[in-house]
Amino acid sequence: NNTGIGNTCGASNYKVKTTWNPGEGGGSTISGWLESSTYDTGFSGGVVLNSIMWLGTAGTGGTTVVKFRVASANCSNGSPAPPTCTSQPGWGGSKTSGDGAFVGSDGTSATYYQPSGPASPAAIPAKDHNNKRYFRYRLFLEKDESATSPTVRDVLVNWSP
Repeated sequence: NNTGIGNTCGASNYKVKTTWNPGEGGGSTISGWLESSTYDTGFSGGVVLNSIMWLGTAGTGGTTVVKFRVASANCSNGSPAPPTCTSQPGWGGSKTSGDGAFVGSDGTSATYYQPSGPASPAAIPAKDHNNKRYFRYRLFLEKDESATSPTVRDVLVNWSP
């Protein structure tokens, strides 16, 4: 719900519904992911991203995981070349580090930020997302076959100028 952020969504409560698909190799883990829109902090000199957390329910009856990767850049399209923002691909793609790449806790695309549960922030090292104006996140949900799915109601990213 984007009410109060300057958008014109009004009081509508928008949701994303995904379909669970078997993980690679057809194992007993079921997973899915979604990618956020681009968020503009409004600070031309950028901000530092401090933490990410989610609100909802963790699921029951087995193993469930909610984890994230975060991408940041000074171009709204994820390009690493401000001020023209026209070179190289934008958000994600084959990027494994740097502007526009979705990275985890070690600054590479091989890891995740993994809060310990709902309402538990995971720290984001300043070195990976410092002085960037725009950001996106990818939310990954996993569960084993015996678990009920986690439900993510909100994602909160804490940042400071």
